[in-house]
Amino acid sequence: MVLGGIGSITGAAVGGLLISFIIFWILPHAQEWSTTLGNNTGFTALSTVDYSKYVYIVYGVILVGIMLLRPAGLIPSRARKVELQAGGESESLAAVRGKA
Repeated sequence: MVLGGIGSITGAAVGGLLISFIIFWILPHAQEWSTTLGNNTGFTALSTVDYSKYVYIVYGVILVGIMLLRPAGLIPSRARKVELQAGGESESLAAVRGKA
């Protein structure tokens, strides 16, 4: 929810899929990619790194990065975005949605 955007169902779904993709597809394949890169460049130390041990570190770095760079999330709800930019509840939710 933090990654996708508070108050945004679409953002939460996209954030969950993105985290799952990174942790369950990119990290397991990173071992193969670094082994190939290490063999091609002659830097064989890359082939000894086991990236599957760093799942929680990667997850934490992603969350901290999103909180610092995009506090509203990847896809924030319009109402939350206005609240965060205004710094409070100065505008009513009905006015944000265009119903007032």
